[in-house]
Amino acid sequence: MSEINRLMDQLTQRRISRREFIIRTTALGLSASSIAALLSACAPAAPATPTPTKPAVLTPVAVATPVPTPPPKEVKLTFWTWQKHDEELAKGFMAKNPNIKIETTVGGPWDLQDKLVAALAAGMGAPDISRVVMRMFYKFSGPGRGMLDITDRAAPFKKDIPEHLLSLMTVGDRIYGLPSENNLCGLFYRKDIFDKYGFKAPETWDEFIQIGKTLREKENIAMLPLWIPGGFWGSDHYRMYLQSRGGNIFDKGNKIIENNKLAKETLRWYYDLKAKHNIGWLTQLFKPEFYAGMNANAFVTWPMNSGDIVSMKRNCAGLSGKWARTPFPLWAKDAPKYNAELGSSGVAIPAQTKYPEEAWKFVQFYAVSLEGQTLLWEKGNQIPSYKPAFESKEVIDKPDPYFGGGTLRDFLRDRATPIFNYLGWAEVSVILGEEIDSMWAGKQEPEQAWDNVEKRIKEKGIGR
Repeated sequence: MSEINRLMDQLTQRRISRREFIIRTTALGLSASSIAALLSACAPAAPATPTPTKPAVLTPVAVATPVPTPPPKEVKLTFWTWQKHDEELAKGFMAKNPNIKIETTVGGPWDLQDKLVAALAAGMGAPDISRVVMRMFYKFSGPGRGMLDITDRAAPFKKDIPEHLLSLMTVGDRIYGLPSENNLCGLFYRKDIFDKYGFKAPETWDEFIQIGKTLREKENIAMLPLWIPGGFWGSDHYRMYLQSRGGNIFDKGNKIIENNKLAKETLRWYYDLKAKHNIGWLTQLFKPEFYAGMNANAFVTWPMNSGDIVSMKRNCAGLSGKWARTPFPLWAKDAPKYNAELGSSGVAIPAQTKYPEEAWKFVQFYAVSLEGQTLLWEKGNQIPSYKPAFESKEVIDKPDPYFGGGTLRDFLRDRATPIFNYLGWAEVSVILGEEIDSMWAGKQEPEQAWDNVEKRIKEKGIGR
């Protein structure tokens, strides 16, 4: 309205003509009737005159025909992703923005990230928008690293984005991307088998281990899968448990936590699930043998993130109604009520784009709109990172028949997510995975494995 008021002042002071006023207010999107009303309001007051002896003659004023606003030009944006359901998100956006076309390219997540790094380094060939692995986003974020600084654009939405996610897209006080989902972890468990023996969902890990021992004795089945060879997923699986204890590898100042007692204790606990308690089933994640084991009741729980609901339903459809969900077990009855995050993604705009405003419009729809975030949940079972969508009944209270009608609220009940520092995670996860594999192979104890992790991180110069 300030621009309209300024134009009215200029017209009243005769600094612009009526014709120019009409043209400029039309460009601002005002209707002809609104412009006529403004012209009337700007007309100078008539001076007081005696009653005329003859009727006043009104001279008609020629009014210029309003110049029609040209339709917005069509813009084509490229979007790189590894999620097939993002094509549905793009369709939803284009339905609301017909002048913006989204060309979606779907590839593997790690190939895509490598390709993006190369394009940003070369200064050419990057898409207009890209999905990014948030725990690897440190490669792209920061001044001069190739991503558009969206701090000012994102400012109105900060209060509705979880801190543990936004911190992964932020350098200092500058924001270079937005989280698109919050892949929070909990416990999937076979309720039919638990019911058979009168077990309730475990509240603590001690209860979890005891149930596992009983089931091993009575049914000779494992309680949970453990990844070997560990590699990337093995290191992430261990890190999930460490985060749920409030643990970290680096402090807030990016300095490695030396002689990390909590990290060492957690690795011992992880190892003992198999070596001491014999409740773990060693397998390779997402391989055919893993889903074959799930279908054959080789294990009865899966501590994992919500995003892998999709793979469960696709590969183990016959188990629908037999699984249930419960929050991450606590480390003690009086321990902090924490869960963890695993595999969350975000969206960012490479600075190479020629259409930053249109690209931001898509990012806004995708990451911080009720419609886009609800679509992400419906099409991909990705927990919304945007609070208004997460708290909507269509998301958190929607019954899921695969989990016996349970809801997302059942899965996440009263849990908070600590911030984890993913500094140098591309290198750290490799080091951690190699030492975990050596541990599973019986070449070293967990304590020695963790000492080696710290030593190798320092040798690599990661952190301060």
